[in-house]
Amino acid sequence: MDAGNGNGRIDSASGATHPLVLVVEDEIQVQELVAQILKREKFRVATADSVRAAEAVLEDQDVMIALVDLTLRDGNGLDLVRRLSLDPMVGTIIMSGASEDMDRIIGLEVGADDYVTKPFNNRELAARLRRHAARIQFIRDQSVPTPPTSEPDARPGPALGDWTIDEPRRSVYDGAGRRALLSDAEFRTLVCLFRNQGQVLSRDGLYREVVGPGSRDPLDRRIDVYVSGLRKKLKLTDPHRIRTVHGVGYILD
Repeated sequence: MDAGNGNGRIDSASGATHPLVLVVEDEIQVQELVAQILKREKFRVATADSVRAAEAVLEDQDVMIALVDLTLRDGNGLDLVRRLSLDPMVGTIIMSGASEDMDRIIGLEVGADDYVTKPFNNRELAARLRRHAARIQFIRDQSVPTPPTSEPDARPGPALGDWTIDEPRRSVYDGAGRRALLSDAEFRTLVCLFRNQGQVLSRDGLYREVVGPGSRDPLDRRIDVYVSGLRKKLKLTDPHRIRTVHGVGYILD
């Protein structure tokens, strides 16, 4: 898979039911070694050698865990870790050298879930990944639409594919009356896209509508995280899906 300037590839030979791990490492020999280890342990693997390539993979693929080296050719891996920390459905593990104690500490402070020290023990790496994959899968399972326990059936509202949007309750229901577990920010993002269906909305415009007035920091990826959450929870398909307009923002077909 070509992902902008830099290497961004995904290997699906291990089967779609296994967790997808993104290895972000600009030393190709190390990247390939880690990828081989993970494939032997039955993980699916995507690779990227830059921040830009990693962001392209994250945008297009359902990554469960990102394994991030902190020194990348087009940016600081800590910036990527900080952005990933906004998405509870993606785990982040730092790869660092034995002498990089301060980087590991800062990485954990900005939101990384764990770290491994290079050169690492293969079995330890696999064990840490499995532990975090189980944790992330549990979080994702809790976000799957489930039958409401005490709410009445959804009120009629505008339809989006198999979903009904109930703005007064700030909820979205499927055809069986089950409520999708969206955060308030995800719901506001969906409503904004729905009200402007068929129009391209910039990230800055969505930011003002969803987060509030003011300028968006270019490093602020909250809108991307909210859209990612909507895609995973609603699983919209053609003709109604949220498409990325590269370099601009998003459009709801």
